[in-house]
Order: sequence, then C-alpha cells, then structure tokens
Amino acid sequence: MQLEILLRYLYQFLIMNRLTTKKLLLIIVLATVSFSLSAQRASIGHTSKKFFKSHIYWTGSLGMDVISGEIDKPQPGFDCNLGLGIQVTKAFSIKGSLGHGVMRGKWSGSSGFKIQKGNYIESNISLNINVVDLFSYDYKRSFSLTPHIGVGKLQYRVETEDANGTTTSVGYKPTQVDADVVYHGHGLFDRRSVLEIPIGVEVGFKPSKKNPDWEIFIDYTATWTNTDLIDGHDKGVHNDWVTAFNIGAKHRIYRELTKRQAAAARYKNNWFVDLDLGGYFILGDVRQLPKSEDMGFNGRIGGGLKFGKGYKVYAKYGFATYKQKIRMNDAIDPDRVNFSCDKGNLLSIDVNLAYDIRNLDGFKADRDWNLYLHAGIGMIGFKAEGTSSKTGQKVYYGHEDVEEGVNGGAGTGLKGRRRVGAYSFGAELNYKLNIFNGNFDVYADVTASYFDSDLVNCTFGGKINDMSVFGCVGMRYNFVKSTRNRNVTEVSNDEIEIIE
Repeated sequence: MQLEILLRYLYQFLIMNRLTTKKLLLIIVLATVSFSLSAQRASIGHTSKKFFKSHIYWTGSLGMDVISGEIDKPQPGFDCNLGLGIQVTKAFSIKGSLGHGVMRGKWSGSSGFKIQKGNYIESNISLNINVVDLFSYDYKRSFSLTPHIGVGKLQYRVETEDANGTTTSVGYKPTQVDADVVYHGHGLFDRRSVLEIPIGVEVGFKPSKKNPDWEIFIDYTATWTNTDLIDGHDKGVHNDWVTAFNIGAKHRIYRELTKRQAAAARYKNNWFVDLDLGGYFILGDVRQLPKSEDMGFNGRIGGGLKFGKGYKVYAKYGFATYKQKIRMNDAIDPDRVNFSCDKGNLLSIDVNLAYDIRNLDGFKADRDWNLYLHAGIGMIGFKAEGTSSKTGQKVYYGHEDVEEGVNGGAGTGLKGRRRVGAYSFGAELNYKLNIFNGNFDVYADVTASYFDSDLVNCTFGGKINDMSVFGCVGMRYNFVKSTRNRNVTEVSNDEIEIIE
C-alpha cells in the first residue's frame, strides 16, 4: 500500500505544465547553492586525505517519462538510459548517454487528439558537477548531489488521432503508415531529428563504504527540444519538453593513488580560455568547391579543461558571416548562376571533445607541438537572404519582418533567427610558446560542420543538408603552473602537502 501511495505521488509530481518545470529547475539551482555552501563550511579546518585520479564510470537507469506539449492529460511512458563517463576533476565529469523512451498522452481541447503510439531515441553529452565534492573531496563519501546540463540529438516518431478521426504521422515513411497527414524525417529509420538540451539533477547514495565503486541514484531530467511536434501537434506557443524520472546504478573504475602519484597528477589537468579568427565557407546546394569570393568571416571565444593523457573538453561561442553563389555545373551552361545567397550570418555554440594523437606513441606532458582531433555538437541560429537569378525575387529566412520579397519564416532564436543542430569535426595544430612561463599557446584549426537544415544558404533542394568549413588561427591561455624544464613527477614535498 505504501508503494502504491508513493507511485501515485510520483505520478502527480511528474504531471506538470511548463511553469511547474521552471519552478522545479529553480529549486534545483537553489538546492545546489545551499549544498555548495554547506560543503564549503564543512571543508574549513578539515583537509581531505583522499587523492584524486581521473577515472571512467558507467551508468544504467530505468524509469518513466512525460511529454509536456499541447497535452493536458499526460500519461507516463517507459524510459531507459545507458551512459559512459569520465571523472576529469574532483567535482566535474563528462558523460555520454544513449536513451529510449515511449510517449503517451492526450488533449481534451477542441481537437481532442491523443497519441496512438510514439517513441524516441536520444543521444547527448553532458557536464556533471558533484557539488558535495567541490570543496572537500572524499571518494568514499556516501552522498552526492550532481546537477547536470547537456546537448544532444533526439530522434522521434509519433502517431496521433483527433476527435474527427484525422490521423497524423510524424517520423514515418508515407509508405509505412496509413495516415491523413505525414511528416517524415531524415533520421534513424526516417525519424524526425531535433536538437535537445537536457537539464536536471542526480542524487546518489553509496550503499557500502567497503565497496565505494558502486552507487545507487535517482535522477530528474527536463529536456527542451527544438520542435513543437514531439507530441504530433504543432499548434503550441512553446517548444515541447520531455520530462523523465529514473532510478539507476553507477559503477566507477578507480584505483587509489600514492602521495607522489597524486602530486604529479595535479599538473595534468588545467583550465584554459582561447580566442580565434578566420575565414568561413558555407557548402550547400553546389557542385563545385567554394571560391574565394564566397569567403566570410568567423570569430570564436571559448574555454575548457585539459585532462588526462592528452584529452580536452571545451565550449565555443562564435559569430560568422557568409555568402554563396549556387553554380549549376551542367553541360548546357557550366557557369550559370541559378541562385545567390547574398548575405547571411549565424551565432553558434557547441561543446567539443579533443584528443592529442601525438600521444598514441606514448604520453609526454611537455610537448611543444600537439595535434588534436576533435568532434563536437551544438546549435546555430542563422539568418540569410538570397536572390533568384531567373526572377530577381528576394527570399529571406530567419528574419522577423521584411519590406519586400518572400519571407521564408522566422525562427525562435535571437531576433527571429532559425535555430538548428550542428555537428562538427576537425583538427587543431597547437604550439606552446616559450614566453610568459609557457602558459600561452598559438594554434591553427580547420573544422567542418554539418547542420540539421538545408536552408542555411537560403536555398532548399539539395540532396543533403548544408555544411560549413572554416579555418582559423588563435591564442590560448592555460591556467597552470609551468612544468617546463622538469619532469612532472619531480614534485616537492611542499606541493605534496598542498594537495593533502
């Protein structure tokens, strides 16, 4: 009976509108600050004797989810997740997750639609902060409180039916379903693919201090999606959310360190900030390589963490301008200009993971040259305008209002920008300068990005979505004590005492 009452209250807790979700996220933030201050007070006068080393962990969880869209009578569905992470500092970790969920619910409004069936597959990478270990680290501590935020991709399909018997299918091939309205996608098995931003908190408990590698946790996550079609109904004011409540387990792969090993490991992790500038090309509905007159400008600022043996994780925020002439390379008129993207610009934000491949033949802490390969996921907000060479008509995308021409539609981003997912990969050549204690680096970077849209260059009709390529040079400052001219294991007793 008590279990039944608990599940009923949990169900009532999950069935909430967006305002309640926002309130809950505010409570999470306030609780995080409170626990941080408590941990800081507890650390005064007490120095932890536990040493830290970066380690890998995996997680698995089961629970239920609720769709928050136009549905006013949500019903809980099944949700499960698998994750693999790396604890990069005492409090910060990076985790990649794969999840699957089932969607249910109905709306009692005038149309009276209900979800006949629906499910989603999600993949994301998140930053996790154990606020209890921020000021006083203890590997065997029984309790943990870990807020997290991430970015990823959600691929979904759903079928609905309204009170008039009209059926709508989203994320299926038209040949797979017998529906009146069909929105098929380009994701896995023709699913619709959208950007997601999960925000939540995890509360963990270690059942045994004799075996601290295992932890039981409960997790609440509210996921914002870049669409209003998750529930199969696109008449809402805001984008849809997916809310999940899960119970799971975590297992850490960890090894205790000696004093000297812990002291040496101190110099392997460091924070950094950087700035870079360069040229930018958009690649879309074109069958030729970009030309010099199509080059735009790109500038980015960023920061992150170098950790372990050659890894780094970082975030970038950037601005780029671009233009493009669409040249149809056919036998009739190879140089004919069919359409031109007169001008466009975008704002970008992404999270990246990189590895120095020079460490494949053995790790060395004080290399002058590094060659990083990196991959990232994020979002852009773009606006562009173009002209048809046949009609001379102007076309706009990502603009709120236009005086003339055709407005292809504004988005939900800054000043009407259209927001779409972006997925990048590239290479960076890094050189450590021998000035200012060796804390400065210079680097050159080449990155290609794939977008969840075929309209970034203001032209629709390509066989694949639009992409971009940019090259840049930049400077980076590392917040680290220099270890140049000495081995990282040659650490003084005073530095060992500081770590203790």
